[in-house]
Amino acid sequence: MRELCAGINVDLGTAAAFREQWAREAGLQGNNHNAHTIPLLLKTNQAPGDAVVMTAAIYSLHRAHPGKYVTAVESLWPEVFAHNPDVVPAESIPDAAPIQMHYPAIHKSNERGIHFMQGWTEFLESVLSVQVPLLTNRPRLYFDRPMPDNLPPHLRGKYWLICSGGREDFTNKLWGGYQAVVYALPGVRFVQIGGVRDHHPRLDNTIDAVGNTTLRQLFDLVRRARGVVCGVSLLMHVAAALEKPAIVIAGGREPVQWNAYPKQHYLHTVGALPCSTPQGYVGGACWRSRIVPLGDNTFLDKDTCERPVNGVPECMTMIDPKEVVELVLRYEDARNRLESSRTAPNVPTA
Repeated sequence: MRELCAGINVDLGTAAAFREQWAREAGLQGNNHNAHTIPLLLKTNQAPGDAVVMTAAIYSLHRAHPGKYVTAVESLWPEVFAHNPDVVPAESIPDAAPIQMHYPAIHKSNERGIHFMQGWTEFLESVLSVQVPLLTNRPRLYFDRPMPDNLPPHLRGKYWLICSGGREDFTNKLWGGYQAVVYALPGVRFVQIGGVRDHHPRLDNTIDAVGNTTLRQLFDLVRRARGVVCGVSLLMHVAAALEKPAIVIAGGREPVQWNAYPKQHYLHTVGALPCSTPQGYVGGACWRSRIVPLGDNTFLDKDTCERPVNGVPECMTMIDPKEVVELVLRYEDARNRLESSRTAPNVPTA
């Protein structure tokens, strides 16, 4: 039993699963830190979506090596790590070894069957010289209270979240079919969200919440939503963490296995066109950033789309709004049937 707990003669994933099960049965919570733990300060200046995905690596590290590490995080987005039982305030471990986090495995994402989350865990493995297997199929977000009931009137009831845009410096991620989806679904309430600094074409027939939410408020909106419709973005990672259905319009920019999560429909066109990466790799995702140069003298201006069509990557034009509409209706019909069965009276049969 001790060997199993320590991961001797068994893979670390199996050992972690048994430890977690026994901890639940014993009523234990969190990690038991002691004088022998190794303090770490994980630093990241990546985008908020990247920070959300990084939580999977923190979770995996502590499940694979319970009690061995105590971790703090220095990030532009501290809200992502709020209430995380595996994260402590940085001031509580002033002697922590700083680690600038990254995911270099992205450069092999076309050739390998590897997820974004594993990119973070592999980096931790290389820095710490220990095995850090990916022990979760989603990022991890935490809350100190149940879902709030005191929502403003316009956000009460059943709704889907929709994000029509994204960062202005990554224009290859943008898709022009969101308005058609909303028009085709007059019976579905959509709440449009997005960052105030990003490009988000406003959509008719939606509740406009663009620029009106903090990150934690966005997390709460996702918790209450029936699902989300978006591109490859922060929203898809949050939806994955909270196990919400998501319809992700991805096109051909990023490898399927790098991004796809359970409970998500990843609408991609990888392999449909003979596009190449800036390094010349043909046959996978292009990883190009922009449709045309923006003139900001960054390296992204060299990563322009090889096949633009009317200002949009051709791979994105191949995704029909009807596909998205059908998927939303599939979830809506299933959810409505489930709710009807719960409220239907029990009528005795003869």
